[in-house]
Amino acid sequence: MKPSTLKMAKDQLIILMQAKFTGRATKDKRKLIERHALIIEILYKRWQIGIFQLKVKHCQWLMQHYLREHTPGTQYQYWLRVREILVVIDKIKDWEPLLRGPWRNPKGKPYRASSRGRKPKFAGHGQNHATNKSSIG
Repeated sequence: MKPSTLKMAKDQLIILMQAKFTGRATKDKRKLIERHALIIEILYKRWQIGIFQLKVKHCQWLMQHYLREHTPGTQYQYWLRVREILVVIDKIKDWEPLLRGPWRNPKGKPYRASSRGRKPKFAGHGQNHATNKSSIG
């Protein structure tokens, strides 16, 4: 359902994020959700959309145009939040290749495809598999 107010858009985000950010202290959880809510606020003011109406073009606009005048470090911090939102709504695998740019590096260097890098961790995503430990002796 499309949110009719900014408060409704933020509430949708809060409900979804609280379910995913399990096991964190309340203060940490609140700070993270506030950062994500800022992105939703920016997108709502531009297109009147919530988290469930998010499209790749909205993310591209945010990173390429809205953040154009910001420092590379700030762009990188926004990219981390956008990436977490995409993980939560289960769009990261489809949209990440379309969202490559200098914002993916804290120093603003051009993006280079690599298999290295830390994957976002959320409840229910990328659960650890038990590893076999062989004993020496």
